[in-house]
Amino acid sequence: MKFEINGLDKLQRGLRDASDALKALDGKIGSVHFKPNDPASVDAAVSEVNAMIDTQGCRLVNVCDCRRVI
Repeated sequence: MKFEINGLDKLQRGLRDASDALKALDGKIGSVHFKPNDPASVDAAVSEVNAMIDTQGCRLVNVCDCRRVI
């Protein structure tokens, strides 16, 4: 009995790319400073963090063809 499996090289490449992207997300992305009792300061910090995530997320989208779900 003979059988053939196609696409393993593509799968391996995709897994390697995904691994590289996830390694890039490991660790510190950035830092923000805010005043906990000041809603405007907290909102600004949240916006800064979202921007940092979006910047890092673009690398994931390019590597893995992932889609960010909000």
